[in-house]
Amino acid sequence: NAATGVALARRPEEAWSAALAAEHGAFSGQISWRQIGSRLDTTYDDFGFWAGTAEVEAYDVVRASAAWAVNEEVKLYIAADNVLDETFEPVNGFAGAPASVLLGIRVTP
Repeated sequence: NAATGVALARRPEEAWSAALAAEHGAFSGQISWRQIGSRLDTTYDDFGFWAGTAEVEAYDVVRASAAWAVNEEVKLYIAADNVLDETFEPVNGFAGAPASVLLGIRVTP
């Protein structure tokens, strides 16, 4: 809060992301890394009861994806989210998604 100097809830002082993308012919790939710093949040105990306001941990999420353009209309892709299988809570009490892999076909008429 600029007026009072008190940290706002769920607003980290530091947050950043970086991405690297590459393309070669029909193949493309991307890797990204996002870091959210520690921040104030409403906290709950292991039984779900309100425990007050406290600083919660920072976390990192890494994503990687690759694609192959079969032709102008069809693209095959694979994407892995939370590659490092980080356990995190974007909002205290709500678990972030674990590591996952998605395979797909994109068709553009």
